[in-house]
Amino acid sequence: MLKTISTLPALTLLIADTPALFDRLYRYEWYKSPLTDWLDALKVGENVKLLELGCGPGNFARDIASKGVAVTAMDRSEKMIKKAAGGNGAVEFLVGDATQTGLGAEQFDFVLSASLINVVPDGKQLLTEVARVLKPGGTASVLFPTPKFNSAHAERIIADYRCGVFAAGALRLWASKARKLDPRKVCDSFENCGFEPANVSSFLDGGLAAVTGKKKSA
Repeated sequence: MLKTISTLPALTLLIADTPALFDRLYRYEWYKSPLTDWLDALKVGENVKLLELGCGPGNFARDIASKGVAVTAMDRSEKMIKKAAGGNGAVEFLVGDATQTGLGAEQFDFVLSASLINVVPDGKQLLTEVARVLKPGGTASVLFPTPKFNSAHAERIIADYRCGVFAAGALRLWASKARKLDPRKVCDSFENCGFEPANVSSFLDGGLAAVTGKKKSA
């Protein structure tokens, strides 16, 4: 009962102001560290073009841009993009559907999405669009919760990071509601959508996985 009650602050903010919720979550180490570790592992260099799909309020996109990367970031929520565009940083923020972006073909060196492939109705449609906008040889990477991210795993993360009431509630809510994907099946989808064999990296003690692959050259 107490654990259920502790999710209420995060749930209330999710309903009332979703952009504010994700903006607040980005301040927590357990939320931000997997994103920054993921980015570091991808070795994104300066002067490349990167597209982030499902960018939310834009915190991660702005951090990427601060490293000298030309970033375009898209979210289907007008509220998210309004929040994102109000921050500092040279990022092009767009409202759009990640499965039908309307962007030109073969223009990005990297396409990233966090907690999106497990949300969209058709992950293969998303990956097909990602492949379309990537340059040949470009890199796509998707980050998502795995089946390991259950309530017991969330409690371990809460203990490890000494989370307060709000952060603990957000973690419990995420663990209980998020759709989890098998990384092996996501790798198969990559290969079926025009990518070379993909690789898997784990974050948050295996609760999150990133599948990364390069678009096949013509």
